[in-house]
Amino acid sequence: MNNIPDPDRLPIGKLLNTSELVRQMNNRRLASEGIVLQAAASSIMTKEGGKFFQKVIKGLMSNG
Repeated sequence: MNNIPDPDRLPIGKLLNTSELVRQMNNRRLASEGIVLQAAASSIMTKEGGKFFQKVIKGLMSNG
């Protein structure tokens, strides 16, 4: 599923490093979702908001 070996077989340092990376990835995903929601709401209210929403989506799609 996530290509992480059985945690029981990992050294504690590697396990902690892996959990920190997962935490960082989740935080970035949540931040991105918040920005998209804010941009979507703004796009309903103003023309500039619509342009910003399009820019956000294009940026997310081009950065993978």
